[in-house]
Amino acid sequence: MKLDQYEITHCTCKKCISRCEKTPGWFRPSEMSRLAEFLKMPLEEVFRKYLIADFWIRKKGNIHVLSPVKNFDRVKSKEEQEMLTIQREFNKLMGRKACDKAGSYASWGYAFIYAPCIFLKSGRCKIYAARPFECAVSQHDSKESIRELIMEEWKKSKLIDEILGR
Repeated sequence: MKLDQYEITHCTCKKCISRCEKTPGWFRPSEMSRLAEFLKMPLEEVFRKYLIADFWIRKKGNIHVLSPVKNFDRVKSKEEQEMLTIQREFNKLMGRKACDKAGSYASWGYAFIYAPCIFLKSGRCKIYAARPFECAVSQHDSKESIRELIMEEWKKSKLIDEILGR
């Protein structure tokens, strides 16, 4: 299935919100200008304040994708808090000071710590009209197939390099 064949849904059930509480969805490259317009700020500022260059692990190099950053201040479980502490210590030892924060590249361990999307407030998405494509279509579908397709679009995009000035 192609991404343009997925239907945008408007579900806000507990199951859908629970996904937002674990990890943010991924944007498509073509959605970034809509997000910046919605937030009424330049894309570079949106990236510095709210987004992270997350990645998809591949045998021949990682592919970076833009996603809302996780809100680690709202990590709930004791196990996740312990993982977060270990990850932060590891990043510090590796000299990665700005790692896993808005405006940076995600570290390897970022994907393994569940934390809510920065835009999830009181059980509602604050950017619902400009939410990531994955969030808009995958509430009750498997994320993996959608992520694979989104990753393919990012593989062809130079947007992250342009935002970071590389």
